[in-house]
Amino acid sequence: MDSDQQFQGMEMRFKNKFYYYVDSGSLKEHFESSVIDSSRVIEHRPLYNTTTKYGNVRNVISSASVSDDFDCLIYFSAGGVPGFNQSSMGFVPDDRSIQTTLYVYNQVSGTYKVGDDVSIHCDYRLKAKDFLIDRRVYKDNKLFYRYVNKDQKYFFAQSGVDNVRLDSDADNTLRITINPNSETGGRYKCQVNYVTPDGLNMNSTHENTLQLAGFKTVLPVKLN
Repeated sequence: MDSDQQFQGMEMRFKNKFYYYVDSGSLKEHFESSVIDSSRVIEHRPLYNTTTKYGNVRNVISSASVSDDFDCLIYFSAGGVPGFNQSSMGFVPDDRSIQTTLYVYNQVSGTYKVGDDVSIHCDYRLKAKDFLIDRRVYKDNKLFYRYVNKDQKYFFAQSGVDNVRLDSDADNTLRITINPNSETGGRYKCQVNYVTPDGLNMNSTHENTLQLAGFKTVLPVKLN
């Protein structure tokens, strides 16, 4: 803080409601458990040096959901006049991910010929406490393969996808091979369905395009 400023207190807020507050003089902590239960706030240890005017408060929140918005608000006086504040906001990042990769004869490719070996790799990452429901593969938004476990595998034939061979069902991946025909080109999407630790049903998806070699996509002409 600047030399003419005096720390008066700070609060940490979740969705604009404070769950943690520190007094200026005693550095005593206060919790509002109706917003976030105090048992979820770990590694909290307020520090403020009145000489250097440096402060530090670190909160670690257990089981925070993706995109929950948190902010820190500092109250201070300036030149003896109280009532000033400054804030900073942040969001919980989502480290879940999924990638759809198309292979032709074990080489990454977006084009194929009839009779080629075409593989679809769905590689994904979830959080440690997520509960995996199933993995799905779509062509042009139509489901053609669903994998729950070794005993629950479902194939739904459709135009361009007459059969499927399961190559790998290891953790964090699903890999299948199809024998393409002239109608196999299209948008392929991998989807992983899961339940978050707080009971929300969620999914992650990613798409990639496969095109018949020598075939040129004709884009619609925009008329004025």
